[in-house]
Amino acid sequence: MRFLKAKLARAQKKAIMQQEEDDIPSIQTKPIQKKVRPAKPESPNPYQNNFNLETPKSSTENLSLKNLAKNYGRAICNFILLDIADPYLYAIPETSMIEVKAFRKYIQEKKDHLNGVAELRSLLVVQSKDTEKTINYKKVFQQLAQVFIKYFSVNWIFSGKLTYKLEYLKYRSKLLRKIRNPQTLDCLK
Repeated sequence: MRFLKAKLARAQKKAIMQQEEDDIPSIQTKPIQKKVRPAKPESPNPYQNNFNLETPKSSTENLSLKNLAKNYGRAICNFILLDIADPYLYAIPETSMIEVKAFRKYIQEKKDHLNGVAELRSLLVVQSKDTEKTINYKKVFQQLAQVFIKYFSVNWIFSGKLTYKLEYLKYRSKLLRKIRNPQTLDCLK
C-alpha cells in the first residue's frame, strides 16, 4: 500500500511541475531565414549554342519507337521463314506464281539488311523497276505481314525480351494499317 501511495505522490508532483512550466512564458525564438542571393545575370557566351531545343514529350516514347520498325520487320521475316507460316503462305493466290524456297531465300537476304522504316517500306512498296517475280514476292510478304500482326504479334511481344511491350501493342494496329497501304509507311509516329 505504501508503494501505491508513493507512486501517487510522485504523479501529483509531476502534474504540479507540468502546470508551473506551462504558466511560465516561454522565450519565443525567431525562425532562421536563409539569405537568398539574387541570380547573377548571365553574360552572353560566344561559344554557347543559342538553339531552342525542345525536350521530347516522353523519353520512353522516343526510345520505344526507335527500333519499332526494325524489330517488327525482322519478326515478320522470322515468321515467314518458320514452318508456322506454311498454311498461310500456301493460301495466298500469288504463291502459285513463285517458288517458296526462292521466296524464303529472298526474305532471308532482306532480313539481314532490315534496319528501319525505309527498308521495311522497300519490302512492301512495288516500284516501276521491280521484276514480276519481285512484285509477287512483295505481295506475298504484305499478306504474310498482315497475318503475323493480326495473329502472332501479341505472342511475339510478350514472349520476347522487348522492353517497351505496351508501346509495341499500341502501334500494332497503326502498323497493320500502314502495311495494308504501304505508300503511307513513312514514319510510325
